[in-house]
Amino acid sequence: MFRIASTVLNKNNKPARIGNNFWEYVIRYISNRKDLKPHYDAVVIGAGHNGLVAAAYLQKAGLNVAVFENRDVIGGAAVTEEIFPGFKFSRCSYVLSLLRPQIIKDLELKKYGLKVYIRDPSSYTPILNEYSNGVPKSLMLGRDNDENKRQIAQFSRQDAEIFDKYETFLSEIVAAIDPLYDHQAIDIDAMVHGNIRTMWKNVLSLSALVQTGIKLGKRIPDFVKLMTAPAIKINAWFESNVLKATLATDAVIGTVTSPYLPGNGYILLHHVMGEVDGIKGAWGYAEGGMGAVSDAIARCAESYGASIFTNSGVNAIIVNPKTLKANGIVLETGEEITANVVLSNATPYVTYSKLLPNEIMSDEHLKITKNFDYSSPVAKINVAINQLPNFTATPSNRQPGPQHRGTIHLNCEHPQLIHDAYVDITKGEISKRPIIEMCIPSAIDPTLAPNGGHVVSLFTQYVPYTPNGFSEWTSATRDSYAKSVFENIDEYAPNFTKSILGYEVLAPPDLESIFGLTGGNIFHGTLSPDQLYFNRLPTCPKKSVEGIFICGSGAHPGGGVSGAPGRLAALNALSYLG
Repeated sequence: MFRIASTVLNKNNKPARIGNNFWEYVIRYISNRKDLKPHYDAVVIGAGHNGLVAAAYLQKAGLNVAVFENRDVIGGAAVTEEIFPGFKFSRCSYVLSLLRPQIIKDLELKKYGLKVYIRDPSSYTPILNEYSNGVPKSLMLGRDNDENKRQIAQFSRQDAEIFDKYETFLSEIVAAIDPLYDHQAIDIDAMVHGNIRTMWKNVLSLSALVQTGIKLGKRIPDFVKLMTAPAIKINAWFESNVLKATLATDAVIGTVTSPYLPGNGYILLHHVMGEVDGIKGAWGYAEGGMGAVSDAIARCAESYGASIFTNSGVNAIIVNPKTLKANGIVLETGEEITANVVLSNATPYVTYSKLLPNEIMSDEHLKITKNFDYSSPVAKINVAINQLPNFTATPSNRQPGPQHRGTIHLNCEHPQLIHDAYVDITKGEISKRPIIEMCIPSAIDPTLAPNGGHVVSLFTQYVPYTPNGFSEWTSATRDSYAKSVFENIDEYAPNFTKSILGYEVLAPPDLESIFGLTGGNIFHGTLSPDQLYFNRLPTCPKKSVEGIFICGSGAHPGGGVSGAPGRLAALNALSYLG
């Protein structure tokens, strides 16, 4: 068995190698590096998907743009890597839905190779200790409304009858707030104290906000409740615990919270507001893994003339001390590259606290940056297997079935199980029965694994950044946690552990070290009500330094593979340059 249980790595010493389009990455590095110029109109720090989106829009608008990536592979968290020979993993992010349709259209991503397999069914929740005719029950939800009713009716006929109404309710809320995703958050300071020009720049954002209010109409109280109430209260529509818990997972994913705590309703919305090929609320797998999304964006940017440099970490942002305007970057090699604007795909914490000299930042902005919540409960486990999980609730004959296509929710039979796992992390402990979201993209996408093999993504929580009794996550800690997770899975699919060929554990410090996710937070900052819209860290810090734009998920509208922060930062930079 291959085992990577210790994965705090640096770019010169890592067991995982890039998978998709290996020679394309090598050629990009060799050919572009010699073409490095001393000046660009715009430089982008980090080749995550948002940084690439920003670069594509800017280059398409006629600017000369360069992207500088620390790793030897582009994509940031949206990346495909061959961790074990022949097995290609979406190593960090793993499903696609939130990528804005406008971006797919503007950048012609399908032309540049983006293909998405829609997942249907979308979710599968097997249940322990509840049987029907001697077989454990399960709940499977998908696009077939009649089948959803039949599935839910196993547990509650009332819930089966109102599930459509619940989905309609959410879709109405999502449709109302959707315009906010394609516009900058309103700059309150500019609206109150700015001149006509700065106020005029907010007109489209104000129009989108008004449009949202009009669409919400009488739903405004429901929207406020959704944003502030605990998920368990939102799911008071239902009486079935397995349905409540399955839905509640979307409200707590990637966040140190419980279904019983207020303020996680938006995270639930965040995971139902996407679409695939025009099908609202659908999620899918990008063919070739999430790196294919980043590849398509990069190809678009390069087709317009953008330069992308890998193995090119940035040490600092250059700021003119007299004008307090950013005018370039310093690479880890010591090379200085000047630019008219700097866009950062790094987290706001890294950008403002690490890359910029603190003495030029306003005290207010530094305080906001350092107090931003980057906590994370997530450990991602990537597993190579030689046979599919055979769930006792839905036995299979080694061929992919509907139970393998979507997200498989384990330890999610009751909201209390989620809360109990959360309580462990509040004590600084690793959850005894972690919440597990299993995805098997190779059940749909044949390009990811050799014949007979499969790649498994295990998105698990809750784990602390530093567990009690340890100064750090050690190899033994990771290995112990992985075995605990595998034992949990064996309760639902007894053949799972025996099928494992190799695995990798990414604890919060690994997500931070490898992918630059401060605190290991997958959203570049928690998606709580106090960190959304104009409370998201500003794209360009006022009264501190000009010419810097956050183009990653730390800016509005937040995390997920949406590309929206990258597009909005590019538009903001173009407006700044006039």
